[in-house]
Amino acid sequence: MIEHLFGLTAPFTRPANAPVRRITPLQEKRAKPEEVKRSASREDVHRLICTKTMIAAEVGEALSISTKAAAAHLRRLEEARQAYRCGEVMVNGRRVPKFRGVQ
Repeated sequence: MIEHLFGLTAPFTRPANAPVRRITPLQEKRAKPEEVKRSASREDVHRLICTKTMIAAEVGEALSISTKAAAAHLRRLEEARQAYRCGEVMVNGRRVPKFRGVQ
């Protein structure tokens, strides 16, 4: 069984006629269209920060996405010069940048 680990035999391969487990459409769980939640796009984030100066956590809370995803959107908007940092706020002892959108 473990001889192939020591190089004594060829590694185990599945025979061509061995059965393969196939998942039928009834077995796989599919989300119904009303259950699928659309994640916020960069345009949604840009539209939001054009109206108000916000930190990433506030953007995430307003759009019902994670803070990490909101921060990634803000970073990309900043790289594209569609958003800029305007001040900082202290959150739990850390300085967190506030962002404002460029119209």
